Amino acid sequence: MKKCRYLLVFTIVAIVTIVIIGIAAFAGCQKENEDDSSLDVTVMVSNSLGDKWIFTPDIEELSVEYDYTGQEIAFKIAKYRIMDMKGQTSGLIWGDSLVSGRGFNRTCVCYDLLDGTYHFPEGDVAKERGKYVYDFYGSGGFRYRSFRLVVIIK
Repeated sequence: MKKCRYLLVFTIVAIVTIVIIGIAAFAGCQKENEDDSSLDVTVMVSNSLGDKWIFTPDIEELSVEYDYTGQEIAFKIAKYRIMDMKGQTSGLIWGDSLVSGRGFNRTCVCYDLLDGTYHFPEGDVAKERGKYVYDFYGSGGFRYRSFRLVVIIK
C-alpha cells in the first residue's frame, strides 16, 4: 500500500513537472512572421537648408529657431530606422525616405507672431516670421508614432 502511495505521488509530481516545463518552453516562443506593428521607429527629419533632427521613440517634440531671411524652408522625413523583425537592437538600419501616405502624414499650422492668428502657410513651407508647428503622425509596419518639429522664424 505504501508503495502504491509513493508511486501515485511520484506520478503526480512528474506530470506537474512536465506541464510546467512545457508551459515554460512555449512561453518564450514567438511567431516567425510576427506582426511588426509593435516595432519602434526612429525618424530623421531634414529641411532644405540641410539641417537634420532625429526623433527617437522617446522624443515627441524638438524645436529650432532661425533669423528671418525671406528664404523658403521646406521640411520632410528624410530617413527612418526600424528594428529588424526579430527585434534585435543590433539590427537597426537606416532606410530611404518615407513618403506621405506610406507611413507618415504631415500637417503644419503656423502661428503668426504679429497678429495672433492661426493659418496654414502656402506651399507648406516656413518663410515669414512666425511659429510653425510641423506635426508628423502615422504608422506603416511599425508602432504608431506622432511627433512635432516647432520652427520659429524671428
